[in-house]
Amino acid sequence: MNINFKSIIMNLKFYTLTFLFIAFPLLLFSQDPEFICGTEDDPIADPVNVYSYAIDDITLEIYEPVVFNVYFWGINQDDGSSEHPLTERETLQMIADLNIEFNKFNVFFKYYGFGHINSTTFYKIYYDPHPTSDKWDFQSFLNNNPEYKDENAFNVYIPFDTDGATAWAETWSSRMKIIGNSEYVKSKFVIIHEMGHMLGLRHTFHDNDDPEYCEHVTRIPTDGNFNAYDAGDRVFDTAATDEMWGDINFDLCLYDGFGQDCESTPYVINEVDVKNYMGYGGLRLCGDRFSTGQQIRMREHIVDHTDIDGKFYPYLNDVPSLYEPYKGEYYVDGPTLTDKPLFQPGFYYAFVKCSGNYPAPSDYEDISFPYTFNTVLASYEKDETSYSTITHPNHSAILIKHLIGDVFFPQPRKCYDNFNLAATGGLVMKFNDNVLNNNVTIMPQDSTSINSQNLINDLPSGLYKIEKTYNDGAVEETVIIKEQ
Repeated sequence: MNINFKSIIMNLKFYTLTFLFIAFPLLLFSQDPEFICGTEDDPIADPVNVYSYAIDDITLEIYEPVVFNVYFWGINQDDGSSEHPLTERETLQMIADLNIEFNKFNVFFKYYGFGHINSTTFYKIYYDPHPTSDKWDFQSFLNNNPEYKDENAFNVYIPFDTDGATAWAETWSSRMKIIGNSEYVKSKFVIIHEMGHMLGLRHTFHDNDDPEYCEHVTRIPTDGNFNAYDAGDRVFDTAATDEMWGDINFDLCLYDGFGQDCESTPYVINEVDVKNYMGYGGLRLCGDRFSTGQQIRMREHIVDHTDIDGKFYPYLNDVPSLYEPYKGEYYVDGPTLTDKPLFQPGFYYAFVKCSGNYPAPSDYEDISFPYTFNTVLASYEKDETSYSTITHPNHSAILIKHLIGDVFFPQPRKCYDNFNLAATGGLVMKFNDNVLNNNVTIMPQDSTSINSQNLINDLPSGLYKIEKTYNDGAVEETVIIKEQ
């Protein structure tokens, strides 16, 4: 794959998107209409020559990877306490959920870290669309405290509680942030739904109750009532629908209501529509998909909505960043080990055997090292939950299995082949005939003797093989001829 990131970035056009997660109360997945997504869908008509309204896989496949950084903030009380303190595990789970879903159409998220804000005032945030509520006060707080915003990432703020709506997203200002209830924002349904808003999607039921602008049921373009490109979510392969309040069988994820569009045409709502992340079925328990048309619209939104104001530009990263640990560091040399490098969950990793004497991992662009594709020292599925185990073993390179058609990125990267750590033991083998054969004398060595600076000097003349073993299972073999 030949990825030209410069051309991608220079052609990106993004609207600034700020999205806010509001708490899911204890009855989050009930059908109480009070607990809704408060996102105000953009009423502005689509700009000309931006969206293709395509729904085919071929159109989707033209888009190369794009990577966004994400940073998380837990909001505690003034004394630092919280009934649901934000943990790194929760933030990693959210990153994994996002990547598992969005990687399917080449959108990636780089975990940028997490921190905390101590503020009893914003321990609970009340949502109201009018400029008199906590959400506006919180924006003023952030303006006055820039240390609580990472300028290079989308910022996710997670207070203990929120009130007034289930979730909302702002996609029209420079306030690039997410806010979500500490207990429920980690739900994949919530964060994926709001990320859909972030990347340009409307609710599937947008304007359904507006007699002038509602989306009509028909999907026949020659029908005089056809308006799927101009109304509703403006996506052809999502059905016209209402919020489906009380009309979803959540056990089967099926619509069992009798709703009608504004022309009294009965809705045709199938299982795929109930399971769409951008409807209330998908926001609650049934979500498992974006339609192809929605995926294309998000990619077109990313590509075609940034040169206007460039507000996404600071949050962009690149594919090589996915091959960097989010925490810990590599051992290079010295007497003690460092904290092992950890990699974010949400990808399929295979760490394949490589060589080349790289005490620190090779550069991403260096593909000169030899590797053994079928020798895997460690592998992790994209839904791995033992996050502390996802590390880069010594003597291996990183292979990330991409999610589109199970295609691998071009080849393994970042070979780490370090023999600087003292061996734990080994063998000295003397070839008695001074040729490489089975007539050998084997002399086991402990950690002191195998690491001795005088090991070779103390050997009599002859032909030897020295094997050093390491605590990570690696074995280093050296053949020498010792002469007086």
